[in-house]
Amino acid sequence: MRTKTLHVRLDTAATPPVTVVEDTQPVGKHRYELQWVPDAGQSGWVFADIKEPDQVTPLPNPPFSTPAISNLQITVTDDNKGDDDHGHFQYSICVKVGSTAYWSDPEIINRGGN
Repeated sequence: MRTKTLHVRLDTAATPPVTVVEDTQPVGKHRYELQWVPDAGQSGWVFADIKEPDQVTPLPNPPFSTPAISNLQITVTDDNKGDDDHGHFQYSICVKVGSTAYWSDPEIINRGGN
């Protein structure tokens, strides 16, 4: 299985407040472990959730596994078995500072050939 690490930043003055450094992620016709971790120098917040952009609906399963969420990481397996073009899978990451939730709006691009 291939691993892709994505780095997350929180800036409460920005819109959106949560960003993923690798905003658009090509994911080919393979099985990937996607790992979201805090970017260098980021602290004071924890991971809380990953959902579709409506911030309610879970990621589609398949191709994604049920997320494993800890304070310092979110891990999801993408088992991409399809043909060359699988479209776009959008998602939102939620982090919390205390009880305040902040969401992102990046996307995973699921594309063959990588």
